[in-house]
Amino acid sequence: MAVRYNAQKGDGTIRRLLAQAKSRANREGLPFDIDETDLIPLPTHCPVYGIPLRQQDGLPGDNSFTIDKFVPAKGYAKGNVRVISFLANRHKSDATLEQLELQVASGRAFLASRTPQPRRLCHAA
Repeated sequence: MAVRYNAQKGDGTIRRLLAQAKSRANREGLPFDIDETDLIPLPTHCPVYGIPLRQQDGLPGDNSFTIDKFVPAKGYAKGNVRVISFLANRHKSDATLEQLELQVASGRAFLASRTPQPRRLCHAA
């Protein structure tokens, strides 16, 4: 169930995101030095996919807010985080930019290989 929120204040969304991130940082031994100012204002749409972001009760859905660590090894550090959708963050996971570029190139090559080639009606002599 989606819940309406105030993009400037986050209506608890920011506090929840920070608490969850701090817990993950502690569990994974990652740096954590961010605060509310690093997440405000919350975007209304995912900056990766453009889908509307919503606070959701229970398990996260594709449109849920998540904190993305741009360089995962740097942890939750100032200048290394942004809010994106759960869908985009799940797709990104811990991949590097180079790995994501390889995924895109591989996908394009696969699709190109499956694209039917135009049929020739007559053979050249």
